[in-house]
Amino acid sequence: QCSFSMSKVPGSRQFEVAEVEELLAKREIGPLQGFRSKMGRPFAAILKIVPDTEHNNLKLEFDFGQNQDDDEDAEGVDFSQQTALGPCPKCASGVYEMGLTYVCEKTVAKP
Repeated sequence: QCSFSMSKVPGSRQFEVAEVEELLAKREIGPLQGFRSKMGRPFAAILKIVPDTEHNNLKLEFDFGQNQDDDEDAEGVDFSQQTALGPCPKCASGVYEMGLTYVCEKTVAKP
């Protein structure tokens, strides 16, 4: 017996049938716009079907594009092929697009 299910309206955004088909086929879709937080704020996210070890099942998860593997010796991101979107308001270094976020190069760049 299988117990997999997922919401038709994750993050207050209704799935389109084509999106469900792609998600089931690839186990990932996005980034998609139009989600709303519990506080009502709009956001975008990648949706993934991932293992739910706690319940020995699968679950739907929002992925906001941050790298989960923040190891001490992890390689920084190379922004040399990108153009900065503008100066960081905190330190004036370049701000770049990375996944679903805009980050200061000093946050993640190679030394």
